[in-house]
Parts: sequence; structure tokens; C-alpha cells
Amino acid sequence: DDRVSQSAHYNDLGTVYLLLGNFQYAAQSHILAWQLCTEDDIEDRAISLAGMGSAYYKLGDFQKCIKAYRRILDQAESVGDELPSCYMITACIGLGNSCCQVTQFDEAAEHFDRALELAEINGDSLIQAEAALLLGHVSFSLQRFDKAYEHYQKSFGVSQEISDLLGQCRACCGTANCYYAWADYQNAARLYKKALERGFQAEVESTDKGP
Repeated sequence: DDRVSQSAHYNDLGTVYLLLGNFQYAAQSHILAWQLCTEDDIEDRAISLAGMGSAYYKLGDFQKCIKAYRRILDQAESVGDELPSCYMITACIGLGNSCCQVTQFDEAAEHFDRALELAEINGDSLIQAEAALLLGHVSFSLQRFDKAYEHYQKSFGVSQEISDLLGQCRACCGTANCYYAWADYQNAARLYKKALERGFQAEVESTDKGP
């Protein structure tokens, strides 16, 4: 109906504003979309909330960002399988990133761990690699270098399986940081060099594919 179409248009507009860097208008557009939704518009509500979360994150309003993403998880709990798990993963990663910004690293780890678990259930290798990488970053921030190393290794392994060179580059950087923290400078240098090689390969492949 007209209400659903109008809500979808506001969400589309919010996405465009986000891409243009006009984050305030993006947030306002997604709010208008959300206000047009009813409780039956399960996926549309999640799209609106995810859009709000992205806009608030860019604006640096992390409390509002956290609130938006938590609403998605609350909605998921109330409707169960009616909401596709991809929205839960988006919310978990968004919450984790926001918690990192306000230095709540332990809570961030919980959200990233849940995202990883959901990605493994769905067989989504790209998200598995990203979530493992983020868990590595959080563990490193908490100076849990052994744990960080494990997560970076997992991220590298999954990235290698799906031939994601940029993912391999990032995981190698994280692993190198762990070696550096352990004062193992020889292995740190080796991994930084490996990261540069993977990053260069990713750039070459991107250039070869063209726009």
C-alpha cells in the first residue's frame, strides 16, 4: 500500500544521503520510514533501524546508535525466525563497533562473538572473517594478545578459503601486531611484509577488474 511504499522510499532516500555524506538527513529519513511502519512490517522496521544506526555512527552519536541496533535485537527476540538473521548480524556488528567507540570492549566482544556464531550458522564466510577480525581487534585492545592471535588466524584462514586478499591483508596486520606486542620483531616484520604483499595483490586485482 501507499504507506509501505512511502516507508521504502524514505529508507532509499536515507541510504542515498548516507552515501552522499549527509548523515543528519540520512538519520531523519530513516526515522520517517520507521514511523510509517507498523509492528507487522518486520523487515522494513529492521531496515529503518539499521539505517538509523549507520547514520548515528557516522555522526558520532554512539548512544543513539546503540539504541537503534538494540531495538533490532529486541525485535528479533519477539518475532523469532520471521526476521532474517542478516539483520541480527548487522545489529551485532553495529553494536560491537559502537561499544568499541565508547571503550566498552568486553561488551563489544560479546556482540562480535554473537555475529560470528550467526555467520557460522548461515555459512557466511565473509562475515565470519570480518567478525573474527573484529574479535581480534577487541582482544588486542584488552591486551589479550594470545586470544587476539587466535582470532586473527581464524580470520586469515577463512579469508584464504574465499580468496579474499584484502581480508588476508588485514588479518596479517593483526597477527603482526601481536608479534610486535610480544617483542618478536622478526616474525612481526615477516607478517607486515606478507600483509603488504596481499594488499598489493588486492589492489592489482581491483585495478584489473576496472570500475
